[in-house]
Amino acid sequence: MTCHTTGFEHEEIIDLCIRINFAERGTGASKWPPCFGLFKSVMATLTYMRHNRTEAEIGESLGVSQPTISRAISSIILLIPEAVREFVPAADDLDPYAQYILDGTLLPCWSWAGHKELYLGRHKTTGMNVQVACTTYGQARLDL
Repeated sequence: MTCHTTGFEHEEIIDLCIRINFAERGTGASKWPPCFGLFKSVMATLTYMRHNRTEAEIGESLGVSQPTISRAISSIILLIPEAVREFVPAADDLDPYAQYILDGTLLPCWSWAGHKELYLGRHKTTGMNVQVACTTYGQARLDL
């Protein structure tokens, strides 16, 4: 069953948690809030990324404070790229005979008005640039 707040099935979230737990050991990154746990931290982060809901709103729906959600998101979001790296193809992995449709989007994030170095030039705002490639048959390729 798909979780509409994250876009992932329960088993996929469990798999992502296992990968994040493994990735965390090698990075020395800060851990997710112990009172919240890995699974809920991943859920909060995926919800944040998918819907761009405020941290306070996510915290309210999960029964914790906004600072707890903030710590969860900031610890997990740094580990996701490493956890899913094997699924993200490099240019050499793509079929040279296939035709691809390429597009990108800016996923908004907290706007730090005083930190212009975080702005993406074209958009004049902060965010995470996501590039997507798929074949003309709809087989998606994702590159963060």
